[in-house]
Amino acid sequence: MDSRRDILLFVLLSVVWGSGFVVVKIGQSYFPSVFYAALCFDVTAVGLFAYVLTVHDQWRPRTRRGWFAAGAIALFTVTIYNSFFFVGQRGAPSAVGAIVLSFIPLITALFARLLIPDRRFAVVEVVGLLVGLAGVALIVRPTPATIATGDVSRLLILVAATSNALGGVLVQRFDPPASTPVLLAWATPPGGIALHFVSLFVVRESYGDLSVTVPGVLAVAYLALLVNVGGYMVFFTLLRRVGAFEVSLVNYLQPIVAAVVGWLVLREGLDPVSVVGFVVIVAGFALVKRDQLRSFFQ
Repeated sequence: MDSRRDILLFVLLSVVWGSGFVVVKIGQSYFPSVFYAALCFDVTAVGLFAYVLTVHDQWRPRTRRGWFAAGAIALFTVTIYNSFFFVGQRGAPSAVGAIVLSFIPLITALFARLLIPDRRFAVVEVVGLLVGLAGVALIVRPTPATIATGDVSRLLILVAATSNALGGVLVQRFDPPASTPVLLAWATPPGGIALHFVSLFVVRESYGDLSVTVPGVLAVAYLALLVNVGGYMVFFTLLRRVGAFEVSLVNYLQPIVAAVVGWLVLREGLDPVSVVGFVVIVAGFALVKRDQLRSFFQ
C-alpha cells in the first residue's frame, strides 16, 4: 500500500465501517433490531443493483456455481450474520462489536483449512487460532451467570462473525466466475426478505411504537448507502489495487474508530479486559498470517 490514494481509501474505509457500529446502536432507538437490518438491506439492494447495472456488462450470475455462491452470501452473510449481529449489538458497546468481528479473518482461515482441499494447517497456525480464540473468550466471557441472566449479546455477535466467515469461505469453495459485486447484488434482495421474515416470525418483534423519524431515516441511509454500498465499493477498489491481505487489516482499525466515535457520540466506555482481548486476537492473527505480514513490512 504505497500510494497516497490507497492509504486514504484504507483510512476512509476504516472510518466508514468503524463508525457504522455506532450508527447501528443509534438506529436501534427508532427500530426493532432485525427489522432495522432488513430496512438497511432493502435500500442496499437498490444501491448495489444500480452500481452493477451501471458498471458491469455481466450483471447477473450465469453459472450454477455463481447462483450457489449468491445463495451462500444471502443466507450466511446477509440473513444469519445480520440477525445475530443487530440483536447482539443492542446489548454491547459499539467497540466490543467491532472487536469480536475482528476475529472473522481467523475464523475464515479455520473454515478455509476445513472446506478447501488444498489448504493445510501448520503448527504455528494452530497456535495462532488458539491464541485468537483465547482473545475472543476474554471479550465474550460466556459464563453460566451471564447466560442465566440473558446477557448473551457478545455471544450473539460471535455467532454472527462465524456465519460471516463461513459464507465467505463457501463463496471461495464454489469459485464462481461472476464478480463479487454482482453476487452481492443478487444476494441482497433475498437476504433482506429473509430478514423481514426473521423479524416477523422468528424474533417476533413488536411494531406498535414504530414511527418514522428523521434520525431513524438517516441511520438507515447511512448504513445502507455509505457503509454497505459505498464501503463495499471502496473495499473492492482496494482489493484490486493492494490485495486481500492488506484490505483485511481494516478489521483491526475498525474497533479503534468504533471506540472513539462511540465515546464521542454515545459516551460509551470500553473495559480493560476487552482491550486485552483485542490485543490477543491481533497476536493470533499475526501468527496465522505471519508470512503475509513479513512480506508487507519488507
